[in-house]
Amino acid sequence: GETVYEDCGHCDICLEKKRKSSKSDHKRVEEMLHYELKKGPKLPEELTGLFEDHEIPRVEEIIREMNDRGALKYDNLGRLVWRND
Repeated sequence: GETVYEDCGHCDICLEKKRKSSKSDHKRVEEMLHYELKKGPKLPEELTGLFEDHEIPRVEEIIREMNDRGALKYDNLGRLVWRND
């Protein structure tokens, strides 16, 4: 059979794999947020509710980053709105 190796998480190969995975997760989260906000404004809690519990801190961080760079904004009711229309 084939030998399966577990990632050590420390060598250059494992760190590069983790970085690529993190980057693709970031893109996946942004795409999901974009898709949901194109339907209309949503409260942050509505958006984070779409993700697994362990993902929520990362999703909140991505929402802040997107707001900081102007992709999202808050309306007067505290809902997030997609800006790049």
